[in-house]
Amino acid sequence: MIDDAQAILDYLPSEYKTAQEQEYISFLWDSFQSNYETGKYQFAYIAYHMLFMCFAYYSVWKLKTHRVDDFEKAIIHLDNDTCKELNDAAWPLALAEIERIGESRMFRFFKLAGCGNSEIGEFTSVVRSRNAVAHANGNIFYKTSEALDEQLKKIIVSMEKMQASLDCVLEDIFRKFLLERSAEEFHETFEDSVQITEFLIRENYLSSKDIERCLQFDISSLSSHPDFPLIETMFDSFKSLYQPILA
Repeated sequence: MIDDAQAILDYLPSEYKTAQEQEYISFLWDSFQSNYETGKYQFAYIAYHMLFMCFAYYSVWKLKTHRVDDFEKAIIHLDNDTCKELNDAAWPLALAEIERIGESRMFRFFKLAGCGNSEIGEFTSVVRSRNAVAHANGNIFYKTSEALDEQLKKIIVSMEKMQASLDCVLEDIFRKFLLERSAEEFHETFEDSVQITEFLIRENYLSSKDIERCLQFDISSLSSHPDFPLIETMFDSFKSLYQPILA
């Protein structure tokens, strides 16, 4: 099942802004893998759940930075200190440190991406399942790989739904990148590959799943733009870089 479980990495950023972030994700995956392989399934589950929550925080970060007006409206009912912590968060995983929000409440931000209450409830149920095993209550819930595998499948299903809800945000992110970074001044200064890696992928924490969605972008929707030839060139460079990798 480890091969199937590895699918979670496709939902996490393919490039990170800091070595600390990359190290942390690698640490969690290694912890999951080593505990799974040695039959410590309960600890493997906790590590996997932490990877799931990292995905959630990186997703909420996209909503925070690209649905700014909606995000501000969504937090208006919170106390001033919490609003300040949300606005001042310097990187996605800093969202985990905002105690007044907590893991379950963080999923409510997915309403900004169109998720309904039933879906939010499904996402928070993953947290409740983790809570049951993360305390010293004398129970070993996952004694076999089969028992754990069933829970990992539920996590992946929730991630698929969360990822699908982000389509509209990814459309905006990619469109904005093409319009802003295809300008002649940037073409003269940076290689397309550098712009794509630094100002699209790394800047927005795009995952392999995000990139798959961007590859589906309808470039003809920008055909009336006066800089369309440059925009199309950038899009072609993007396809050349990532279509072979994701094929």
